[in-house]
Amino acid sequence: MENENKEKEKQKFNLEEIIKFIKKHYKKFIFFSLIFITFIIPAFIVYKKEEKKVKEEKEDSFYQYGYEKGEKENHVSNQGSIMIDSVKEAAKLEVLEVRDVEFVFQGPDKNDENITVWLEVPGTGTFIVDLQISEFIIDNERNYILIRVPEPELSVCKIDYAGVKQLKFENDIFNDSVAIGEDMAREMLQDGYLLIQKEFTSNQRYYNSAKAAAESLIIGMVKEANLNRDNLQVEVEFMK
Repeated sequence: MENENKEKEKQKFNLEEIIKFIKKHYKKFIFFSLIFITFIIPAFIVYKKEEKKVKEEKEDSFYQYGYEKGEKENHVSNQGSIMIDSVKEAAKLEVLEVRDVEFVFQGPDKNDENITVWLEVPGTGTFIVDLQISEFIIDNERNYILIRVPEPELSVCKIDYAGVKQLKFENDIFNDSVAIGEDMAREMLQDGYLLIQKEFTSNQRYYNSAKAAAESLIIGMVKEANLNRDNLQVEVEFMK
């Protein structure tokens, strides 16, 4: 019991000493508290902000370094978007010109004048691809473009009149009218035109050549319009 009383007296004495100390030095305590609040705390806050800023700048610097290194190693240019405007402007792009020769014959049994005519008829045709109705799928991130175009179509078919050859022309001994032969020749030229047109549209070889030419030409045009992009991948797909 006596020990407990002593302990209480001791604690009371300590408390009184603390109170006396505060009363004696409270002005200094307030002064230093004001200094702490006015200068030290704001300075600490500014320090933390600067520390955060420096940390973020370092992180950005490391990120930029890693990005540039990866960009260099993968040889991918990221300067702007893939350009296709000049390709679209080509509209109906001529991709292949083809030639054919047909032989047209008419014997004396096919006309009342017993005239025999045999013509060699050359002709040309032009295949086109309509880029205005094509679909351009662009992936700038992967440096890739898919161009879906309609299959080539025969746009022009014509006879090369300067190259037409009259291989044979015979009149009946009782009819030497050249005029009749010329009229017949004009009709035969129309027959030759139809044969040439049929050859161009029915022979798959011409379409295969036109598709190969279109693919090569379109890929070349896209790459020419995007010389600033390394390893640009261009794929051409023909729509049915």
